[in-house]
Amino acid sequence: MNQFAIKLGKSLDVDIHIIEGAFNLVMEGRLEEHNRIVTSELERLVKGGTRIIAVAQLSMVGASKNVDGNILNPLHLLMPEIINVLELDNR
Repeated sequence: MNQFAIKLGKSLDVDIHIIEGAFNLVMEGRLEEHNRIVTSELERLVKGGTRIIAVAQLSMVGASKNVDGNILNPLHLLMPEIINVLELDNR
């Protein structure tokens, strides 16, 4: 991400937050519990400031939609390409 920003002449100030146990819950198929702890952490981060929040894992997209606030996710970047490849903009 930093390399991409540098190419655009930008700089990033990024804080990485790891949600302990979230990955294990996904691997164990405990998706409801995973979404609950991810949603809780995202709500805490949203309340904590004015920074832009993004989730890095596709498994977190569902939980991010449960939170009031604009939380970026990998699908935001993929959607224009998916629309283009599937020619959905012509329909």
